[in-house]
Amino acid sequence: MSRLKIKKVLPRSLWPKYDALGMWAADILYRRLYAPKTRIALGTLKRASARKVMRSRRPFCIDIQGLMGLGAVVKHMLALHHAFDGNPGFKRIISSRSLYLPPGEEKDMVNLYFDRLDEQCVEDCAIIPFDCEYDIQRKPLTEGLTIEHAHTLFNRHYKVKQRFVDEAESFLGPGGKRVLGVHYRSGDKRQEAPRIAWERYAETVDALLDHAEMDSIFVATDELAFVHFMEERYGGGKVRALDCNFLSLGPLAAHFKGGDEFEKGREALLTALILSRCGVLVRGHSFLSALSKILSPEMPVIMLGEPYPPIPFPEVQIMRESEGWQERLAGRRQAGEGGKQAG
Repeated sequence: MSRLKIKKVLPRSLWPKYDALGMWAADILYRRLYAPKTRIALGTLKRASARKVMRSRRPFCIDIQGLMGLGAVVKHMLALHHAFDGNPGFKRIISSRSLYLPPGEEKDMVNLYFDRLDEQCVEDCAIIPFDCEYDIQRKPLTEGLTIEHAHTLFNRHYKVKQRFVDEAESFLGPGGKRVLGVHYRSGDKRQEAPRIAWERYAETVDALLDHAEMDSIFVATDELAFVHFMEERYGGGKVRALDCNFLSLGPLAAHFKGGDEFEKGREALLTALILSRCGVLVRGHSFLSALSKILSPEMPVIMLGEPYPPIPFPEVQIMRESEGWQERLAGRRQAGEGGKQAG
């Protein structure tokens, strides 16, 4: 019997509890399927095949085939460069099966959004398929990788296509550093991190606005209701947001929705670029806004909450830096309150 049929049999008063139970079970299943031990076991044959290619001394490319968001794709690209740039056979990374690759002549998603600065594959280049890091080796590819080195790797191998850079700069205008960036990720992130209350975002933004000169707030989210919440709190004239067509639908992430694949990628990349140009960023767990930090390592980031373990790159470093910024903010707040009491 399907879940829907079971639900219809139950009294309506029990439907919310039944839905909550279903989501809890799905979360448990998701975490078990994506746990390192499970992925290591599932990747045994792929790792053996990858080792065979590498030992053959043939030049090889790694093809990211996992269906994932743009931030996760770029994170894996940089992790693979970190792990294999010293391998003489490694030539480049491609992505032939992507949620952002429309049907057509172009067979590599990377070429749609980035200019390459690395080598071309030769005719005899072997292809190693990649879905997750345990398809290549047992230990994490990001071991020893820092945000600063990821930034260096990105600039060494890639450049965001100029049309997207121009669009981001046009949206922000000349006063980007006086813009407060806020990224709220909904959708499937509940499976990776606890949901952060909107009020907690607002309290953090309030504290920043009290102690920093910000002309506007750029709100990036896959949940339109959050934009409306921020507009009601701070005014429509102060809050800015991209007019995105791809938003999450309940637990379905925006990047899994159907539609124009290139436009979906454009919206995601523009979001990351604009956030990377803000004066400070308030965010929860998301590889897309983590990409913004990689693109702009000096940007102050305040991270709310933390993902479930094992905590992925680059969140550990962002969380550590965020603690320092939150302590400074709390100190300024206490000093301000003390000054008011003295007055």
